[in-house]
Amino acid sequence: MNQSPNYYPKSRQTLYYIGLTFIFCGVLFGLAGVKEINDANKANSEFFQKNTPIFPPYNMLDHQNTPPEDHSVTFFIIGFIFIAGGFALTALGRSGLAGSGLILDTAQEREDRRPQNYLIGEQINDVLEKVNIEKLFPQASETIIKIRCTSCSHLNDENDKFCGGCGTSLINELK
Repeated sequence: MNQSPNYYPKSRQTLYYIGLTFIFCGVLFGLAGVKEINDANKANSEFFQKNTPIFPPYNMLDHQNTPPEDHSVTFFIIGFIFIAGGFALTALGRSGLAGSGLILDTAQEREDRRPQNYLIGEQINDVLEKVNIEKLFPQASETIIKIRCTSCSHLNDENDKFCGGCGTSLINELK
């Protein structure tokens, strides 16, 4: 099956989108951690306003009179794991196993990076078309042919009959 060079295999596309989903879930867990901090601060404030007895002393073993638990750190850790895993999956989806450095095989890396390299080449071609390089450097579009003298190795223009370095006839060298 002959595929165009900018084709990403479906498995890599799927891996990339799963990674983006993981990153999104990680951000949601992080936001849930922020909300948990806010809710816990409110609940702790209300708890200590209601349960500040003067006598008898406050009993921390009484489960009905304990402050609510704060799970914000747990949410942040889960969110961080999801975000890190998501970035790893998107790198694998974008660059493949060898392109991301997990497999050290240069031939496979070249194959894995083919869609990206094709895209970069197309971007360079788009810029060159806009710039019109031949107008900026007209001498670059002309082909210049030089003839090397066999006696002194001096480079001479193609229309020269004698070497500019030693004076040897170049006509005999062309025959």
